[in-house]
Amino acid sequence: MKIPHKLNPVTLKVPRQTVHIRQVPIVKNTTAAQTTIKKEHITGIILAGGAGSRMGGVDKGWVMLNNLPLISHTLARLKPQVNSVVISANRELERYRTLNINVVTDLPGVDGDTNTPSSFQGPVAGILAALKTISTPYAVIVPVDAPLLAENLVQVLCCESTALSLIDDGERTHPLFGLYHRSLIESLERYYQEGNRRLMRWCMQQNPHIIKKPELHSSFANINDPESLKALESVLISGSAPNSAL
Repeated sequence: MKIPHKLNPVTLKVPRQTVHIRQVPIVKNTTAAQTTIKKEHITGIILAGGAGSRMGGVDKGWVMLNNLPLISHTLARLKPQVNSVVISANRELERYRTLNINVVTDLPGVDGDTNTPSSFQGPVAGILAALKTISTPYAVIVPVDAPLLAENLVQVLCCESTALSLIDDGERTHPLFGLYHRSLIESLERYYQEGNRRLMRWCMQQNPHIIKKPELHSSFANINDPESLKALESVLISGSAPNSAL
């Protein structure tokens, strides 16, 4: 899929890395290949169940960015792209439910797992628990701390009807921005019950369809610590953040 764009690089500095935030025009018409995957076939799953250790242990969904919590930024960008949304969370459950969104919690920890607190089992547990609740054949997974999420992310992921599609932004492949089919539940459940917690390892075992989209790189910028939060605030205030569709 070729999407015309004009790039004006703006450098966003965060600890130990440099994220390039690029301005591009919103593209309203594309020649993207159509698949049988439609909006009504897809549930959006927002992963908000992390421990937030680098943010002082707070629930990152309620961290404020430009006067709005991160969950509001993510919902605003994801909700129009999918049939419905599920939030995977481990605390502030009633607060999340005030958003009129279905909320699920992680599965219980595997017996003998003493390395991870029972309420913070990681993305494998969050994805698995959420996949078990959806009624659509597909889910698009996104983290709660990526407020620059591209508003055409689902369109990009649905370029082919596959069980698992992930995006490679030119630097890495992102398992937390992917299209997952419900048929993967059995494999993911088995992987989890064996005590495994590394999501990318499981993803690669599924022979995923990997979509190369370097132009989406800046939309994956996430907030891991107070420094990256401050940097993104500056970018949004300056108006140099990427447009909603890339």
